[in-house]
Amino acid sequence: MSDVSPAVPSMRACPACDALEPATVLRTQDHISLETFTVVQCRVCELLYLGDAPSADELGRYYENEMGAGMHDEPGALFRNLRRIRIDRDLAPLLALLRPDAVVMDFGSGDGSVARRIHERGFGTIAVDMFDDAAWPHREIPYREYSPGRPITPELFVVDGRPVDAVVLRHVFEHVLAPRELLRAARDAEVGTVMLTVPSAASRLRKPFGAAWSHWDPPRHLTYFTPDTLRAVATTAGYDVHRLTTYGIDEVVSSLNRVASIRHATASAGPGRTALGFVLPLLRAKGPLSALSASAASVLGNCVCHAVLVAR
Repeated sequence: MSDVSPAVPSMRACPACDALEPATVLRTQDHISLETFTVVQCRVCELLYLGDAPSADELGRYYENEMGAGMHDEPGALFRNLRRIRIDRDLAPLLALLRPDAVVMDFGSGDGSVARRIHERGFGTIAVDMFDDAAWPHREIPYREYSPGRPITPELFVVDGRPVDAVVLRHVFEHVLAPRELLRAARDAEVGTVMLTVPSAASRLRKPFGAAWSHWDPPRHLTYFTPDTLRAVATTAGYDVHRLTTYGIDEVVSSLNRVASIRHATASAGPGRTALGFVLPLLRAKGPLSALSASAASVLGNCVCHAVLVAR
């Protein structure tokens, strides 16, 4: 590849195939902490991942900011309504495969919007996330706290002595340090069906935006899948891909937000605000401009991979 530099031996092993042959693709900043991270590509399986990712114990601090809070906050009405339509479309092929009495785990529940839609359809539902039980807003849905530093074992997917029937990982899988091991644990627990929704590194806008592309989002995003590499990881973990599609969500407004945030934070080393400080609220995630951008991209964009997996 023309945009890949020589191997970087000090980087971590590939989370898909364990190869120690990373090649640097680019360096990009966390738009909040301004730390710089390295996106690499495995020369063996071609997976893109964060080569210098923090450890599991260190990751938590990168969510102790507006990004972490935004995952739990309810968005504005426009964004909320558009997202509900998208969630229903994502869930439909998964739920069609399940028995009426199936139990579904929403792993990485955030504000609970996905778990709530599953629950409203009459399925047994359990939500899992990193925050304290007291912060879970939907008391009608059982909730389990999970620490990123906890070992990945099949017991993660066992509820009341039996494995759940399905696991939903909607915009979660890219946040996991060991995505293959997470899927393997689900397979070892005999979870029959998994839904994955992740940003796609095959997006048409990834290269035009370069290091500013919103879905790099280091170090909260740790692995960058294409349809091919997502399929390969699923297969290695013991699942067949029942269905895999792509669609668009906002990339434009969120990428501009990254650029503006970095420039504003860099220029604001002292007290006071730059003019960009007044622009940032307009470019916020889950805001009206983001919602309109996502709506426009929903047909023509290809920045999301959506897959339903079934156990082999």
